[in-house]
Amino acid sequence: ILEAARIPERNGGPELKVLGLIKEPVAAALYYFDQPLADQTRILVYDLGGGTFDVTILNVKDEENIEVISTDGLSHAGGSFFDKDIVELVRNKVREEKGIDLFDEAYTHDLQDLFIRAEKVKKELSLRGSANIIFRAGATPMNITVTREDLNDIVKDTCDKTKRKITQAPIFQRRISTA
Repeated sequence: ILEAARIPERNGGPELKVLGLIKEPVAAALYYFDQPLADQTRILVYDLGGGTFDVTILNVKDEENIEVISTDGLSHAGGSFFDKDIVELVRNKVREEKGIDLFDEAYTHDLQDLFIRAEKVKKELSLRGSANIIFRAGATPMNITVTREDLNDIVKDTCDKTKRKITQAPIFQRRISTA
């Protein structure tokens, strides 16, 4: 961010004054802050991304007064980790059905392809109840079905952790202690 602020100055443009830096989860929350809101609005931004989870709670007093109440998160959570878990699920199904361990060195190339297909299946399962992963393990063709229930089982632990992070926010702690 600081380097981006210097570029216009070098190109003959106006110098930008950096007023401060904000954490990425807060920046993400403010990025989506384009809807007209009533005064005294509280916003919770839940961002379970490709590899991390961020939660930010904002209190909007008016258009110019935005207070960050809480921001927290988890590393090693989200999309790429769900892909890895889908691959592990497929690995177990293939081992059970065909007696092949996809983590053996002979299947390294096939495993790389499987990671790409796992991400596509994860996206398909947001629209459908099941999806097939069709790939090869060496010379052996594979067609493994993954269901939305399988995906729900995969993401359950992470979702539970994100809920705990939200309820640990100071604003919720105050409400819990006064109830």
